[in-house]
Amino acid sequence: MPEIYQRPFVATLAQRFAADQPLIQVLAGPRQVGKTTGVRQLMAQGAWPHHYANADDVLVSDRNWLFAYSRTY
Repeated sequence: MPEIYQRPFVATLAQRFAADQPLIQVLAGPRQVGKTTGVRQLMAQGAWPHHYANADDVLVSDRNWLFAYSRTY
């Protein structure tokens, strides 16, 4: 079975989630560079409670979606 490439930022996120008081983490960057794949690799480890939200269709200037979204959880 081929080894799955793990993006370097996945280890950084794991360290941040392992902190005593982990903060919300936001990944932003160009399309098709592996952000979603990396986050899914991290979530598959199952070491931390998590929730994934995709903001691809959200305008950068409109932050209200985040507040509305957070109230559903």
